[in-house]
Amino acid sequence: MNRHSIIEELEERIRHDAEKISRLSKEISEKDYLLNSYNENIFKRALEGILRNPHGCPMCDCGGKLRNPEKEHWDNCPYLFANNVLNNQL
Repeated sequence: MNRHSIIEELEERIRHDAEKISRLSKEISEKDYLLNSYNENIFKRALEGILRNPHGCPMCDCGGKLRNPEKEHWDNCPYLFANNVLNNQL
């Protein structure tokens, strides 16, 4: 291999890597946008649930605290949902 062909091969690799980096960067941006949209939507759902039903479920008081610690929130409790969102359990 002569110097010229080595340089051409390196330039081709650089172009290929630049295209690959560009594609990956675009893919990351798209996924980041989708993740941000998902997070905004889930926080919005949590807040809307609490606003719709500020008293929570029959197992909790108005602040979402269980009246009896030995029992659990109902599955549809907005405070349970909000706590799961905040604790990244969804």
